[in-house]
Amino acid sequence: MGIRRPIAGHQLVVGVFSSFGIHQRRAFTIALFDRGQEACCGRRTLFQLIWRVRDAPMAVAPALSGRTLSDIRTPPGIKARAGKLLARPLFWTALVGVAVSVAVSLAARHLRPPALRTLGSVPDFHLLDQRSLAFGTEQLRGKVWVAGFIFTRCPTVCPKLTRCMGELQAQTQGFGQRFHMVSFTVDPEGDTPSVLSEYAKKYGANQRTWSFLTGTTDDVRRTVVSGMKIAMGREGPRDNPNSIFHGTKLALIDSRMAIRGYYECENDAEKQQLVSDIAHLVHGE
Repeated sequence: MGIRRPIAGHQLVVGVFSSFGIHQRRAFTIALFDRGQEACCGRRTLFQLIWRVRDAPMAVAPALSGRTLSDIRTPPGIKARAGKLLARPLFWTALVGVAVSVAVSLAARHLRPPALRTLGSVPDFHLLDQRSLAFGTEQLRGKVWVAGFIFTRCPTVCPKLTRCMGELQAQTQGFGQRFHMVSFTVDPEGDTPSVLSEYAKKYGANQRTWSFLTGTTDDVRRTVVSGMKIAMGREGPRDNPNSIFHGTKLALIDSRMAIRGYYECENDAEKQQLVSDIAHLVHGE
């Protein structure tokens, strides 16, 4: 689309073209003219700031049938006022500032990550941590936190899950007290606070930001299965660690105890997404 109503007296055309995002393109145009002119320009795939002053061909030249600005008669009064305006450095500084500000604002709007869904809520729970101290929703409320599910006798997946939590601890240490990690045992009869304490030390857990929780079997099952929607149970004799089964995904919970996502720790893309979503929640949605 070109100029819809070209008139005399045009000294300057300024176009700002931008496209944002992968799946969707957007174009934004700023045009500065003298009285009455309206313009729009075609899409561009790169951010450009194009100045056309006086005799330079217009960016929408096809609409003018090959004419340049010099072909249009300019009244002396308008020409003098425009010349004074263009001679002022403050004018160009302000113009470029406005153009960049608008482009950045549009980019931020289109690149903003989608809102996380709410998948449920965690009910109040009261358990014990690796220091034998009471720990539950009261200590977690107001913080973003991630829950993992392990047991210390696990010979298969649990060491991998705990190492994954250790990597997460390193990646999120900049969030301080706004973020916490919790490992729930799914074998509360065997994993006492002292056993969990030794396990936490083995994996370099910072007890200020990473808690290992246990309690009665009923309390743990109520929290994990009913609250977090994670499977746990036993199929076989108690002395056989292979008889214990449990879910392996990490759960992300916001400061209001709402579950916002589940992530497979052995999937690199999901681990990166988890870190991104934690930052999104910590810094405010």
